[in-house]
Amino acid sequence: MLPAFSLQPVEDVAFVQHRVWQERARVAALIDRGAKIFVCGDGQRMAPAVRSTIERIYRDRQRCSDAEARGCR
Repeated sequence: MLPAFSLQPVEDVAFVQHRVWQERARVAALIDRGAKIFVCGDGQRMAPAVRSTIERIYRDRQRCSDAEARGCR
């Protein structure tokens, strides 16, 4: 579990997507092992930002295109 609290930011971690990016090596390793990702929070703003961050992690790790990263859901 990677907690992030917008009302009590620590360093550069104010939002969930920031926490996911900060822990990108760990997140990537978990994805490589088949992890499922569940996010709790605002589905209109936060969820798309987290999805974009996870796609960025995947894209950087796999050296693939944006479209390929989006297709790996």
